[in-house]
Amino acid sequence: METSKEIDLENKDLAGVGGWLILPAIGTFLWPVLLANALFDSFSLLRQAARQVPDIAIFDVATLSLLFGISLWAIYLFLKRDKRYPAVFSILLGLNLVIVILGAILLTSHGLSSRSLIPGLFRAAISSGIWIPYMRYSKRVKNTFVN
Repeated sequence: METSKEIDLENKDLAGVGGWLILPAIGTFLWPVLLANALFDSFSLLRQAARQVPDIAIFDVATLSLLFGISLWAIYLFLKRDKRYPAVFSILLGLNLVIVILGAILLTSHGLSSRSLIPGLFRAAISSGIWIPYMRYSKRVKNTFVN
């Protein structure tokens, strides 16, 4: 039977950014950069496409802005080792998946092709399917984000 000291030593080995947690950590810091680039592109498209399909352009800018804000908050929580980080990161992934799906529906409803969204949809679905359960069940995540 294990004593509490042995359990504490085991948990200490699984604390801190290491193992598989490195990948979400990298993603957390890259996400705002990628979103800022996408926002820049969307603003230029907004000026061009606003007359033809204003609701698509507004949807794009609004959702990218929302994801950008949440991603900055995720960085703050990550650096503070805040216990809310895993939930915020999971919400960010899930929200991204929902936004890609809604974007495809919106494009299709206007008679436009949503084929360009298929790779992003698969990326969002796979990322959500892997990292949301990881954030929820990982001992390393539980031991790292404790503040």
